[in-house]
Amino acid sequence: LQTFPKKHLAKEMLYVTRVSLPSMETLQTLKMKKIAQVGDIASGEFFCHKDCLGAFVFCGDRGSVAHDLKYVEEHYQVHVEVVHG
Repeated sequence: LQTFPKKHLAKEMLYVTRVSLPSMETLQTLKMKKIAQVGDIASGEFFCHKDCLGAFVFCGDRGSVAHDLKYVEEHYQVHVEVVHG
């Protein structure tokens, strides 16, 4: 399980403004994912994987999981900013 936690030390309320998601068709060990959505709150307390900005579950042999995990870590990006009304 790889999670991307919220910005829990942020002084202002942050929101997801853009999500860059790599092509996932080739990630054979990726079994489940939760992706941040534009408009999600990106700051605040982080209690579990449901509160994160992304979660990815991998299953398989160690080398393949490591390869797929590295790919997600290098390519999955969540852009956040303070949104003023």
